Amino acid sequence: MSLAGCLGLGGRGHGPGPDPCLVPAIEQPAIVPYAMPATPVFSKELAGIKTSDIADFDRQPKPIRALIETSIALARRRLPYKYGADDPSEGGLDCSGFVHYAIQQAGMRNIPRASNDLCEWVKKSGRFRTVRDQSATTTELDQLQPGDLLFWTHTQGTRRGDDVSHVKVYLGRRKSDNCPLMAGATNGRDRNGGGAIYEFFLEGTYHGYVGPGDFYGYGPVPGLKEGRTHGGFVPRP
Repeated sequence: MSLAGCLGLGGRGHGPGPDPCLVPAIEQPAIVPYAMPATPVFSKELAGIKTSDIADFDRQPKPIRALIETSIALARRRLPYKYGADDPSEGGLDCSGFVHYAIQQAGMRNIPRASNDLCEWVKKSGRFRTVRDQSATTTELDQLQPGDLLFWTHTQGTRRGDDVSHVKVYLGRRKSDNCPLMAGATNGRDRNGGGAIYEFFLEGTYHGYVGPGDFYGYGPVPGLKEGRTHGGFVPRP
């Protein structure tokens, strides 16, 4: 049985039937963990997110906490999107530049810079998970953990075909409503642009906008949880 099914989060597992002698006082609707919100919450409304707002943050390994802290702090700076930039001193960041900088600030070096290389790096670790089911009740996100990298293909404004062209950092779930959150930089195709914090969901649109593309999959930063400081990535010649 999937984790979602065990917790009543919209999975496909089935438990024992209800006891006919027991009548619940209040009917509680099932939580659909990755459904698009009825009213989109834009990043400017999430700028106040703190690590204390994220469920089980204190239980994460120190390097994962560092990645989440850095990602939130970076998003709060509201830096504009700047193609090719991977350091705030350049006046902005692109999507993979945001992730690259955040991982480095968490203590790791020798890591990929581009989104497709980041994805291949995760794949080579053997811990990448492809997501084919884009529905709100998919069980293919059951293994998603705070600090994981999220990848998209077919993003608007790119010409990379089926290659990965967008990446963000998964922060975890907000305590108040179980909403999954992510951080990263997005270009001008959305009204916020630049570095920001977003709700994470799969279906249809991206916080009320079209795109950014098709969600492809996710996985942990190789070796970060274990405290490895050398990513082992060798650039292609």
